Amino acid sequence: MYAVVGGTSYTFPETIAIDDADLSATVPSLSITGRDGELLAGRVTLKPSNFNASGNLLGLTKEAADALERDVKAHIVGKALKLYPTTDAVFYINCYVASVNCNFNRGKFNYGVLSMGIKFIALDPYKHLVDHIDTFPLSGSTIALSINNPGDVPVVPDFTYTSGGAYTLSGILADCSGRSLKLATAVSLVSGQVFKAGEDYALWGSAGVIDRIDPASLISPISLAPGANTVTVYGVNFAGTLSISFSPRIF
Repeated sequence: MYAVVGGTSYTFPETIAIDDADLSATVPSLSITGRDGELLAGRVTLKPSNFNASGNLLGLTKEAADALERDVKAHIVGKALKLYPTTDAVFYINCYVASVNCNFNRGKFNYGVLSMGIKFIALDPYKHLVDHIDTFPLSGSTIALSINNPGDVPVVPDFTYTSGGAYTLSGILADCSGRSLKLATAVSLVSGQVFKAGEDYALWGSAGVIDRIDPASLISPISLAPGANTVTVYGVNFAGTLSISFSPRIF
């Protein structure tokens, strides 16, 4: 088991492994007098996921056990983790450490067993596959792109435009399945400049420009369903590249 913390990889002691995980949902409902059961009254939403990891480390002195405990806590407590259950895992979990519990049991000749238990909380309840990115050249014409989402649930992608000259982005930039990425006001770019738009943000240079995105595109952004998707990109009067990136999510 290992975690990526701020771009740096940390490997847990070899015997520490994930024991269990839960996934639960909030199901809003209402009852009607005289009717059996209840009716769904809103959207079913997933709650944060809680899970545990534990293991025993043998043959340690008390001093070595204390040092190991400090090292583990220093690397993971209070930090955002991308947690991989095994060294060859194809998915990771975005999570935080809720608690670390260590218990040292002395054995013969001052060597003993360190039992370690770690509780994690994933505010994002999904597991994530390797981040997916496709880059396409734009030359001023409308194109239809085929994007595959290998995950289990819909996901909102990021759109990153890199200008090949002095061009202006305006109006509807892209659409998919009835939803669009639309600008409320135009964005003028010089060669090499980047404009990036995601689910609830937009970046132009180094400044946040959320007001450039049309409110309808913020409320109902483009979403990629599991499987094949067709994204229509309107590249009129723009040349450069477009990168579409997202993190596929699985249960």
